[in-house]
Amino acid sequence: MAPGIPVGVGIDANGKIVAGAGVSGVIGVVLPAKALGQDEQVNVLQDADLLETGFTPGAVYYAAAADGAISTDNTGTRVGTALEGGRFRVRVEHYG
Repeated sequence: MAPGIPVGVGIDANGKIVAGAGVSGVIGVVLPAKALGQDEQVNVLQDADLLETGFTPGAVYYAAAADGAISTDNTGTRVGTALEGGRFRVRVEHYG
């Protein structure tokens, strides 16, 4: 996970947070402040606002199952909507 880039995450078979769906499906978004090492703790966002993302206002964003990349391609899990001023409203619903 690259610093400063939001990514969709899931849980793997060992209970660890991974980029992409893992075995759980995409359950949230992580915005790492630095390069993450193995076994570092992170906050997984399901209901939050991220500032200064550069995302296109009004666009709906999805996280890809394979790697968690967030884009407007409607091929993954819906993770939020971009608002004015580069703000990204994260809203991830996961039932499992």
